[in-house]
This record gives sequence, structure tokens and C-alpha cells, in this order.
Amino acid sequence: MPENAPYWLTVIFLVGSFAVGIVAMILRSQARERLQKERMLLVEKGLAVPKELYVLEAEPSGGRMWVRMGLLLTGVFFTVGGIFPVMVTALRHGFPDALRESVWLFVGVGWLICERILAWAGFPLNPK
Repeated sequence: MPENAPYWLTVIFLVGSFAVGIVAMILRSQARERLQKERMLLVEKGLAVPKELYVLEAEPSGGRMWVRMGLLLTGVFFTVGGIFPVMVTALRHGFPDALRESVWLFVGVGWLICERILAWAGFPLNPK
């Protein structure tokens, strides 16, 4: 295995993270455009626009759903981000030294456990 392979893994992780965010923004934008086209078509035909076509803009910015979503996203971010320092240290210095670098990994797992506890307690992840 080449010496700089762990650094390339980190670069690939960072580029992948940005790519996922950009794809999510593009998909949300396309969904808004699709809803707008449907609304315009109904207005042109002279029909009433149902409230279901305003769902994307009418989402509340707070609530139980957003608590769980925030915990889930933060947990995944810290867990995935914490795996790479552990891998780099384990490959270079061995597994016992890698345990010292695993703080972010354990923080992410803790966030994911909190999200699962809220799911078990009945907090909804989707509003329906």
C-alpha cells in the first residue's frame, strides 16, 4: 500500500461530502421547479391550486422531526469523519495508537444512539 493512500482516502471523503451536498441541493431545486410548473399549469387552466403543491415552501423550521434529522445528520458526519483519522493512524502506527484518534468516531456514534433513542420514544422523522 502506498504511503500517501490514507491522505487520498481523506481527499476522496471530502470531495464526496461536497458532492452529496451539491446533489441534494440540485434535487431540491428540481423539486421546487416541478412544483412551480404544476402550479402554473393549474393557474393557466383556471383551476384552484391545492395546498399539497405548497408543501416544500410551507415546512416549519422547527419541531420534533428536525431534532431527529439534525441528530442523524450530525451523527453520520462525525462517524464518517471520525473513521478516517482512525484508519490513517492505524495504518501508520498501529491499532493501539488509533484508539486515541477515535474521539470523533465515538462522538458520532453517540449522536446516532441519541437519534435512535428518540425514534424509540416516538419522535417522528417525517411529518406524515
